[in-house]
Amino acid sequence: MRKLLLSISLLFITGIAMAQTTYYWVGGTGAASSVSFTLGSKWNTALNGTGTARPVQDPTDILIIDGTNVGGTTPTTGAVTATCGSTSFGKLILRNGASLTIVRPSSGTGTITINGDASATDDDLQISAGCTLTSTVADSVATTSGNNLLLAPTATGRIYGTLFLNNGACRMTASNPATGGSCFFESGSVCKVNTQITYYPFGSSSGVSNAVVFNSGSKLIYLGGNCIFTSSSTFNPVDFKAGSTLRIETTVPSALVTSNNLFANRRFSNIEVGANASVTADFFYNIDNLTIDAGSSFFLKSSGASPVSGNIVNNGTFGSVAGFTSSNLLMKGISPQSIGGTGTFLPFGAISVATDANVTLNRNVVVNGSTNSLINGKINFQNYTLSGTGTFQTKAALPVT
Repeated sequence: MRKLLLSISLLFITGIAMAQTTYYWVGGTGAASSVSFTLGSKWNTALNGTGTARPVQDPTDILIIDGTNVGGTTPTTGAVTATCGSTSFGKLILRNGASLTIVRPSSGTGTITINGDASATDDDLQISAGCTLTSTVADSVATTSGNNLLLAPTATGRIYGTLFLNNGACRMTASNPATGGSCFFESGSVCKVNTQITYYPFGSSSGVSNAVVFNSGSKLIYLGGNCIFTSSSTFNPVDFKAGSTLRIETTVPSALVTSNNLFANRRFSNIEVGANASVTADFFYNIDNLTIDAGSSFFLKSSGASPVSGNIVNNGTFGSVAGFTSSNLLMKGISPQSIGGTGTFLPFGAISVATDANVTLNRNVVVNGSTNSLINGKINFQNYTLSGTGTFQTKAALPVT
């Protein structure tokens, strides 16, 4: 009986494996109004279009957009644009410079499910370096509509190129409960998010914690919309590893600084502020390197410590909001740090240097607050000054240089 059950199980597994077929996009570059992502004739088992079309939407199919030819028997290169609502398949692979834009043209929300194969060594969403996947929605229905690019609990993703979640309710949710994450942005990759204010780009707080991982050298660019962390101050769908970067290129709405927790209780690696954006940060646990581009600004929260472990390069505007006298810039790195740049430095409430920190000033710093500035580590003034009306305390055993 055991042998019979085993045989039946093996036949079942074999049947699933045999059902999985690889198809290449042969539908050309197309236009969103006329090309359907799910139309079987737009897919073929051969890159040159001489194979077999995709007869049904099998949930195990492997779908490949290959930038060397997207036209099949009529060799074509260029960016592919196609319409899509809800659908499911096994894998989605973009390679050789491919660019795919998936558009939801009508109202409502749909789910594009990548089912995966539960393999830990073969990722199911693959965007190679130089490739771009964009999920978007027609402007006429953007307020309430979009697609959720869903990695099912058996699926993983690995991105070296660009993923753009643009407009409406377009988002990407990773639901694989694997320890250490289930969708990984690798060095050189970029994720851009610009969703409506009522939708979270990486799912809700009922999802999987730290499922989306930004590894060293990757970058998340916030272009607008809702908080990347959901509305919870204790749940993190996104994990920023050392060497990753969050770049902010839009003025952050006040609701996302406080109630929607863009910074509250978060730990970041590098942060960049550019494109004339203005950011007022709520409480955060850590920022490594902070870079502020010309025309942009970054203001410390109203009170308490704002810890920075790396360098601060301010070519825009940096400091405390006027009247925020209890804010405290805390330099706490274990490697040498510096504060500099060509921008405007507003007064801080206080500036403190932690015991193991070694800070070099490349600009004058002014402190005009009610909080003590505690210099427990080392600070090298060079030819610059630390001045103001605040109270300064130094640790005698570690001289101020």
